[in-house]
Amino acid sequence: MDFLIIYEFKAREAETAVLLKYELERRGYTAEVVNFFHLNRIEYHFRKKPKVVIMPFLYNSEFITRHVYGFSGRVNKVFNLQWEQLYRQESEVISKQVPSENAKDAVHLCWGRQEYERLLVAGNSKSVLLGHPGMDFLKERFDKWFLDKNALCKKYGINPHKQILFFISSFNYISVDDYQLEFVKTVDDFDPYEFKDLTIRTRTEVLRWFARYLKENEDAVIVYRPHPGELSDELTDKMEEEFDDFYVIRDYSIGQWIKVADVILNWYSTAAVECYFAGKGNLMLRPYEISDEMDYSMFKDVTKIDSYENFERAVNSKEMMEHNRNAVKDSIEANYLDDGSYAYENICDLLVEMRNTSKYDMDKRYASDCEITFNLLKDTVKALMVNTSRLLPQKIQDGIRRKGLLYRVFRDYDQYRAERITKKEMNRMYNRFDKIFREL
Repeated sequence: MDFLIIYEFKAREAETAVLLKYELERRGYTAEVVNFFHLNRIEYHFRKKPKVVIMPFLYNSEFITRHVYGFSGRVNKVFNLQWEQLYRQESEVISKQVPSENAKDAVHLCWGRQEYERLLVAGNSKSVLLGHPGMDFLKERFDKWFLDKNALCKKYGINPHKQILFFISSFNYISVDDYQLEFVKTVDDFDPYEFKDLTIRTRTEVLRWFARYLKENEDAVIVYRPHPGELSDELTDKMEEEFDDFYVIRDYSIGQWIKVADVILNWYSTAAVECYFAGKGNLMLRPYEISDEMDYSMFKDVTKIDSYENFERAVNSKEMMEHNRNAVKDSIEANYLDDGSYAYENICDLLVEMRNTSKYDMDKRYASDCEITFNLLKDTVKALMVNTSRLLPQKIQDGIRRKGLLYRVFRDYDQYRAERITKKEMNRMYNRFDKIFREL
């Protein structure tokens, strides 16, 4: 196989991953898309061993040895899509998210000039400035990619004549356990425990605002889009039960909902960038202040809404939405290449060059054969544990999931099941790409 494209979150990355696969196959190469939490990796070591591995992120040496080699054995052509490129205000120069150690030897995608210069300063000499492929879907070529408002609303029984408020949730830390919080400490620059507490308090207050707004405004609908890492819980379930016009919907990309929404609500999400490229502003809900060290620098001049009364007034304020769009303009222009080209084409050009030449090859072998074999055996055993346990009664499965190491194994498997792209979804996206590219 020529290319293995690994993604983490379906809602954030699936469209881009499948577009890259589609374009590479149009050029005559073979490619496969697989979720980061996929455990049955043995086929990618042998029968489907790729020439080039495309990662969603690549922070340090462990990500080379444990994840790149863990997926496909030893390869020397590694491309990092680097899905996190916006930084908090206290992390502007260097961050733990900047590739370090052996990860510097891979090729790293940069969305804009600022990230490109930051990575070069940090010693990432194989950084490439090609743009953000996710923003391609908001450009002219992909105008017909999205459903129109009536078609999307029909799928969920939403009245398209009502005012649609679309909330982009970033409340995933509610679902993060202590084990994951300790890991976050190693790759980020803020206190994750403090941020989890802030997340819980904010989500509770924002849902109170939503409940009151729906009681007082019968002509409104709120679509709550959970973060991909945010699990369902009692609060959002109760809101759906209590209000016919409150919908928790994970399906379709954020760009799709931004296109059809009348009002876009945000707390902390960098999807404000998608709003900008779609020509829309968003309202920033901040019932509790976020410190500079935790907040993104792009939100510095955005107007924050800190009470229900201000929220109610802002919902119909086109001036505030336009102000917020303009407030992020300078940051977006610094962080996103917008030269009229399509990033997915730029990326595929480079991937083909990587496959066919040694120009971007990694210089060294970063793990022994024994270490690679051990990691493969470990993942294979995990896959066997999961597959075997699924034959047991559900009560026993639930007991296994609550215990130590097995808890982490099943957590990864549950993440895989939630984030995998099904064959039906893949075919649907391919059919839509076929239609778009036939008309070019």
